[in-house]
Amino acid sequence: MERATTAGMIADVLDSARAMRAAPRLDLGAAAGVGRDLWDEPCEQWVRVPDDAPAGSYVSLRVVGESMDPLLHTGDSVLVQVGTTVARDTVVLARVPDAGYVVKKVGKVTRAQLELQSLNDAFPPIVVPRDDRTIVGTVVLRWCPHGARA
Repeated sequence: MERATTAGMIADVLDSARAMRAAPRLDLGAAAGVGRDLWDEPCEQWVRVPDDAPAGSYVSLRVVGESMDPLLHTGDSVLVQVGTTVARDTVVLARVPDAGYVVKKVGKVTRAQLELQSLNDAFPPIVVPRDDRTIVGTVVLRWCPHGARA
């Protein structure tokens, strides 16, 4: 992580970060944030976007919770390519009404709805409306501070 060359709300720094091949680093867990809008979160740190990542805008968040075990764990960070494109079997950052932001695998996709699945069978799928406000983007990378787990 590095100090942002331009600090401010995510919506205000996203273009600057993109130009610097960086992603705003949010102090917001992906399973948290009820009632808060991601784009209104303050940002003072950036993470570098890998050179081989596709061009685009990115954000980085912490993972909170056990619903995506064994792939993602509390304390991991994810790099999310911002965009509303959704594809089955990808992992996305989504805004769930009344629940905040979640990182989930995309299951069934219809014109009207998306099924968001946990990898941990203890957590049931979530069905959300399919619109441009639901999907923030696709997870393209994770950082794992605790070392690799099986």
